[in-house]
Amino acid sequence: MSDAIKLATATYSVSIELAKSPNEVFNHLINLKRWWPEDFEGENIKLNSEFTFGTGDSHHSKNKVVEFIPDKKLVWLTTESLRKTDNFDWTGTKMIFELTPENGKTILKFTYDGVIPENEYERLVQICDMTIKELFYKFIENYTATIEVTKSPLEVFNRITDVSKWWGGKDFEGESAILNDEFIIHHPGAHYSKQKLVEVIPGKKIVWLVTESTLNWLENDKYEWENTKMIFEIVANGDKTILHFTHDGLVPEMESHTKCEQGWNMVIKDWLFNFITSGEIKIVPYQNKTKSFNRNITVKISAGEAIKKISKVPEWWGVTFSGNSEKQNDRFVVKMGGDSFFNFTVAELIPDKKVIWEVTDCYMPWYPDKKEWQNTKLIFEFTEKNKVTNLNFTHEGLTPDIDCYKACESGWTHWITRSLYSYFMTGKGDFEQR
Repeated sequence: MSDAIKLATATYSVSIELAKSPNEVFNHLINLKRWWPEDFEGENIKLNSEFTFGTGDSHHSKNKVVEFIPDKKLVWLTTESLRKTDNFDWTGTKMIFELTPENGKTILKFTYDGVIPENEYERLVQICDMTIKELFYKFIENYTATIEVTKSPLEVFNRITDVSKWWGGKDFEGESAILNDEFIIHHPGAHYSKQKLVEVIPGKKIVWLVTESTLNWLENDKYEWENTKMIFEIVANGDKTILHFTHDGLVPEMESHTKCEQGWNMVIKDWLFNFITSGEIKIVPYQNKTKSFNRNITVKISAGEAIKKISKVPEWWGVTFSGNSEKQNDRFVVKMGGDSFFNFTVAELIPDKKVIWEVTDCYMPWYPDKKEWQNTKLIFEFTEKNKVTNLNFTHEGLTPDIDCYKACESGWTHWITRSLYSYFMTGKGDFEQR
């Protein structure tokens, strides 16, 4: 250790709350290669595994996992280190990650426990906060999708650059193959975005920066996509290739998140997957007439209380109910008279933010297509401010071009804007449809 710098013992902790289970957080946490700010090399993270971090030639460290408790705790010890600019050595320092479940969420606490130059405590705080509050938070909360294909990394890379074939179709304009290329996706009346290629590594990585964007269907900030990034990371895996896609900046707090999540699932996991594997795809053009049923209400209760009340289905929806609807993966059945039935699964539950019920099967004897609701989704999205909650309800798949739309539109308008609203505010639903 050089005499030019004086060391001080330092401990600093930073915590974040994540709308994920401890298992999900832990699995993301150990994927250091994708979120840690330095270059990672080494084994998969497990007890006693060893790995290195580095930033060019300026500094490096060797590390060993000394505690590994899945879904609860991860600790690694720096066994060798050097910052060449001043010979700073932080060997013996521990990086400690602790996960605690709390009200359906996970609290992640990170602690740096070791040594630093005595004049660098503020720098330590800045680096720790950036790593956890920005890099890891964005990594775990950003929209991501992963697909695996039996193509080489270069073939996957070349397919991605042919954007007009798998995203946009006739609504695509520009170039999308090399660094600094720019292209536009424009669905008139719905979506406009301009992307610039800011990083291109053939066979490995492509990054688009959204320089302009207008999402006309948003009620508040129509420019939410601006300065977000679409990141394609390509990794060889034996005779297959794994593609990791991240929309960096598309996080659950955004108004556009739910619909964009649905859109990207289709674009990446269906359109791009099929284009990479077969070279063929049928892009369905945007049709505004097929917009799903949607209603909003605002109530003076917390989002958490609203979610609890929604799960008490018979209290606000005039149906016969059986089963459970309080937790993710719960299943329940509703009946609306006669031989009708609707089977639901709680497909997603993010505390204080979102609930999705998926119709896995149904029988609607009143219509020619007795399965019209099957595979549709009931989406409840919550935004709370000062103990006032806005509920945005969407019946995804209930569109004006299907037989039951007119009757269902009238029914849902009552059950959401009158009955559910009344149940939120008074504790009693309104079962008299007008």
